[in-house]
Amino acid sequence: MQIDYTGRQMDITPAIKEYTEEHLFKLKRILGDQIKAHVILTVEKHRHIAEITAKARLAAFVGVHETTDMYSSILGALEKIEKQAKKSKAKRKESKRRSESLSHVTMNVLDRETIRVSGDGIRIIKTRKFAVKPMSVEEAVQEVNESRDEFLVFRNAESDAINVIYRRRDGHFGLIEPEV
Repeated sequence: MQIDYTGRQMDITPAIKEYTEEHLFKLKRILGDQIKAHVILTVEKHRHIAEITAKARLAAFVGVHETTDMYSSILGALEKIEKQAKKSKAKRKESKRRSESLSHVTMNVLDRETIRVSGDGIRIIKTRKFAVKPMSVEEAVQEVNESRDEFLVFRNAESDAINVIYRRRDGHFGLIEPEV
């Protein structure tokens, strides 16, 4: 961890450096080992302002806090940085978890009962949406048997590809698989 200090209208004492470094090392577990921090401490009459910029591998965080005591200003700025870092880390984790996988694809299906023809011969078709569920071919056949639909679009659990199972006129079932 690399820490730079700048003092404006004040001298930075070893006690302030030690206090700041002690609390900055707590950020190490959230942001990782590669942290560069710039600490700017300012005194203006009775106002003590701490501005801390922490740059990690993926982001930079800034915390500014003003009180009548320099130690509480430093602590306040570090708390703001910690809050930003936790939020950023949670956001990255959530975006990894929510990545769009093919098992949550929404398909549009034509609904026969709502086909209308306008005056100029263009067909207007209403569609309905449903989620493509991962299942085996046997489960898909069972689902088509239990419903009044003629076909079912599903994700084959074995091949992880989108398949279509449909009811044939002879009473058997057909399976459409994509070519790999």
